[in-house]
Amino acid sequence: MFKFSKSINDNIYMDEIATVTVSLRNEGTRQINSIVVSDTLLPEFELHRNSTLEWELDSLGCGECKSFTYQLKPLQPNEEGYRMPAALAEWSCDGMKYSVHSDSPYIVVYGPLIELSKSATPATIDEGGIVTVTLEAKNTGNMIASIDVADSLPPDAVLTYGVTNAKAVLEAGESHTFRYRMRMDAVGSIELPAAFLQFVDNHEYEGTVTSENVTIAVNPANSQSSSDSSGLHAVATATATQTAATSYQPTGSDTETGREAVAGYRFTFVYLLIVLYAIARITRG
Repeated sequence: MFKFSKSINDNIYMDEIATVTVSLRNEGTRQINSIVVSDTLLPEFELHRNSTLEWELDSLGCGECKSFTYQLKPLQPNEEGYRMPAALAEWSCDGMKYSVHSDSPYIVVYGPLIELSKSATPATIDEGGIVTVTLEAKNTGNMIASIDVADSLPPDAVLTYGVTNAKAVLEAGESHTFRYRMRMDAVGSIELPAAFLQFVDNHEYEGTVTSENVTIAVNPANSQSSSDSSGLHAVATATATQTAATSYQPTGSDTETGREAVAGYRFTFVYLLIVLYAIARITRG
């Protein structure tokens, strides 16, 4: 009979290391040779230091036992606990292949898990425009934590509202949002620096979280201004012309000169008619 078991700490904190022990015992009457033992990880854990998940055992005699250990570092707290996957032992005997699975123990992980995100609106502005930066901190863990958020402005940006540093206390499952505004005096594709967050809880578990980088586009202000100025100039010119035409009132001398000009136009018109009539008569003759 072959006995195969797996054990782990009942609970740990986020800054602690869990130890996994895989144990084999040959309770049969024959020696077992060439045993291969392997295990797998949950995505919420990572191997600590130089731990391995596969071992080879040359032989295991009757009544003999053997244990292998490795260590895990938690990545995500879970008050309900994680069910660890079963380990596997395989060997061959008299041309037959055998395999045995261990049990699947539980482990509870305590601690805060802090996340920090950064966004900026609008994503595209004109030079001298105002951008609103939003920082959101979330505690997706199961323990309370104090946070200290620090952000910085890109070159040629001027803070116009709010502050770039803030502090808060986040309960488990709680989030907090910070905002500030800045004027962009540079043009081009501007990358906003990542924000930093430091946290600490009642168990003195602490850490640092970094947000993503954010990029915005700043267009030159004079491109739009020139177009607007041209349009305003055209409107102003047209308005001035219309005003001049509407406001003009002839004087007495202007009226007399106009009458003389009309009389001259009439004489010229009659003369042309006479010439055309004479040409027509000559052509018919």
